[in-house]
Amino acid sequence: MMLVTISYNPDIPLTMHLFYEMAFDALYYRHDLTKNGYKRQFSSNLDKQTFIKVLAYFSLISYHGQMYEFDEHQYLEICRKIKKQID
Repeated sequence: MMLVTISYNPDIPLTMHLFYEMAFDALYYRHDLTKNGYKRQFSSNLDKQTFIKVLAYFSLISYHGQMYEFDEHQYLEICRKIKKQID
């Protein structure tokens, strides 16, 4: 992840949250730019900021519940909780 991140911007920020933001951007869309015109199709139709919010809620809920592996039922239950917060 670090290699992908710094390959787009070799200036490493001094704060961790800025580095993680750069890493997210690199994995969210910049990495695909290296694939000769490849355009990733997102199934969610969420804009970037909403996707970040959903990912943050998912991380918080799963971390608080000490859930590190998910079956389909657990995943969908977390998604329902997130949808209630987002709507």
